Amino acid sequence: MLDLILIISLNLFLFVIHSINLGSTGIISYFEIPKKKSNGLKKVYEFVLTTALSLTVQDEYIYTKVITISPKYVFYNSSQLCLQIVQEDCFESVLSVKPGESKAFHWPNNSRERFVLIRFGDDNLSQWDWSSPLELQELGSITVKCRHQMRIHNHLLLKIDRAHVEGVVVTKVREESQDYPAYRIENYSQHFSLAYWQKGKQAGKEYLNTLTQVAFGWTDYRLPKILEVKFYYGGLYECPIDLNNEEYEFSLDDLGKTTEIKIRTKNRIGYVLYISTLTNGHTKILRITDVQSDFDVSAKEEKLQYNYFLDVKSLIIL
Repeated sequence: MLDLILIISLNLFLFVIHSINLGSTGIISYFEIPKKKSNGLKKVYEFVLTTALSLTVQDEYIYTKVITISPKYVFYNSSQLCLQIVQEDCFESVLSVKPGESKAFHWPNNSRERFVLIRFGDDNLSQWDWSSPLELQELGSITVKCRHQMRIHNHLLLKIDRAHVEGVVVTKVREESQDYPAYRIENYSQHFSLAYWQKGKQAGKEYLNTLTQVAFGWTDYRLPKILEVKFYYGGLYECPIDLNNEEYEFSLDDLGKTTEIKIRTKNRIGYVLYISTLTNGHTKILRITDVQSDFDVSAKEEKLQYNYFLDVKSLIIL
């Protein structure tokens, strides 16, 4: 059986890296090459090797076996901004990818965990913080959040799509759609604003005014995907008041759920907040609505009396 010994030259060093059985086709295999750098760190180059048949003479059905060697990880920048990628805790080795450009990614430090951080910026300069660590092997689409370095309540959402293309992990990065994001928080309450953050990341707290909606992304994908919310009576520009000093947890992926929260404002008058999880297309939504009510919070069994206000002038009597 005929085997091919594949040898690659990397900066004048030779590495015998793979033995290929030429009698087989359709094989996808992975290999890596370590290289010690001048600072003592060991960089790792990862590759994908595929073998396939290719038709060379159309009419005579003559085939040849093609061996293809590709980098294991490739980033494609589908945004309008320059993209930066680093391995976690290796900020001295930044890979920059211009809009519409694709580049291979290799691990600068083999002693570190193989996670990457992403942000938009040029030449190691950026107004945005790095994203949370991401694992390239986990395929699929996610939305990550990058915070502004100066204006901490401003953030940018990145849409990251990871897919296998002939053995290569291609990561496509673009700005998240504001019209059709992965997650959205809709506050239809006329009386309550709110603060929200991912559980375990209260430092990333943000605020949402009454009758407002916002696209949402997780701060850290390695933490539980739980949203914590705190409600304030009044709009953000009206000195909102914390009435019950409680925080609530919601799972945005647990769809079809409705939670009822009763908050008293004064005497027996208060509000009932309804928090629902639903979808609109592929967008997962946390929707908040409220109804003014008359109830006695000290009673063991509360009987709610809802007050509905009708505009008589708008009614049509048949």
